[in-house]
Amino acid sequence: MKKNLILPLLLALSLPALADPIDDFAQAELERQKIPGLAVGIYRNGSIVKQQGYGLANVEHQIPVSADTVFQTASIGKMFAAAAVMLLVEDGKIRLDQSVRTYLPEAPKSWQPITIRHLLNHTGGIGNTETDWQQNSSEKHMLRRIYAAPLQFKPGSRWAYSNNGYALLGAVITRVSGKHYGEILQERVFAPLGMTSARVISERDIVPHRAAGYELDDADGSLKNQEWVAPYHNQTADGSLYLSLNDYRRWLAAVEARQILKPESWREIFTPARLNNGDTYPYGFGWSLVPAPDGNPMSGHPGAWQGFSTELRRYEGDGTAIVVLTNLAGVDTETIIEGIAARTNPRYQKTHAPIADQHPALTRDFERVLLLVKQGKPHPAVPKGRLKDLHAKFADAGKCQALPTRHQNNGDIQERDYRVVCEKRIFEGNADFVKGKTVRLWLEETVDDAGTKP
Repeated sequence: MKKNLILPLLLALSLPALADPIDDFAQAELERQKIPGLAVGIYRNGSIVKQQGYGLANVEHQIPVSADTVFQTASIGKMFAAAAVMLLVEDGKIRLDQSVRTYLPEAPKSWQPITIRHLLNHTGGIGNTETDWQQNSSEKHMLRRIYAAPLQFKPGSRWAYSNNGYALLGAVITRVSGKHYGEILQERVFAPLGMTSARVISERDIVPHRAAGYELDDADGSLKNQEWVAPYHNQTADGSLYLSLNDYRRWLAAVEARQILKPESWREIFTPARLNNGDTYPYGFGWSLVPAPDGNPMSGHPGAWQGFSTELRRYEGDGTAIVVLTNLAGVDTETIIEGIAARTNPRYQKTHAPIADQHPALTRDFERVLLLVKQGKPHPAVPKGRLKDLHAKFADAGKCQALPTRHQNNGDIQERDYRVVCEKRIFEGNADFVKGKTVRLWLEETVDDAGTKP
């Protein structure tokens, strides 16, 4: 009787474990993109579906990645800065539609129309400025640098991503509360939610399970340690946090349950930006709001900073959330998170389906610029550093067709995503148009859904 029970058990133990398609995909991306370490968290309605580390958190000491490994958030941290602002809105210390000069009165008079709301949803016209990351700074010097830069556009007239806007929000938080934004988060978000390893970046402090950041050398592709950044630049509110998968799990559960903040605050956070002309742009307060492939709402944010590339997405159709954390600069986290999503639920498979082209003149101009690239001729829309590489890939790609897959109005700019299908290669990218002309173009070579080139 016992033999009959034990034999099947022994046979089961001797059989190889069933392959996990997510594990296989993650390992393949680790090798393809030369990523030292990768952490993947998959959650559904606040519960863990999968938390897994791949590769090394520290190459020199051969420390593997785990759910406890602490990665820099990069710009995922903007959603936490926005939460800190909304806590102070609820306290009556900040008003969303009040001028930023109410809180930073020394700001230029031309900033009077810029509101806190504009900073939160990147519609204030605050540009990104040149910064010496190795030179230490202070809030005073940071503000002077940002104040000196001209506004990119009339506040509220369009959307343009601005790290400086969130750095300014950090200064506003300090002015109205007397505390650093990290202290607000620690007291009112991290501690209450049990996010025990979440904190502001510090290279001086002892941080258990801290991942090292890396980059690939431009000359020979070898792995190098991240560039050193002066301490102040890792304290600003545009994304200077450490979090582990366990911290993200607790944060996502709180977002799902609408904890920490009042319902009206969460509604503000997930409301698309409204531009002066009445159009909306799919970005809230620290969250991108582009729909998922199945048409249901999706919210999230990517990040890239100092040897780390990250991405978080919430697929609201079935309550799935995915977090991808890597310790390498320049990683294509979009491909990783989309590949994991498709393997988690087929409804999230990216289809690359073209949209009906209601603006064919834009596509014709886009293809005109592509023809110049194919001929190796410069165009203002193509970054100089990218022309040589793109020319080499397009030169022998054969006949190409540009298929729009997304169109978004952004004030006086029209944004479009394109899938460029050539006889020998496939490219995906995006472009901006002003008055019908291509003013910015970005393309990357990709593969088709079967994983092979045409």
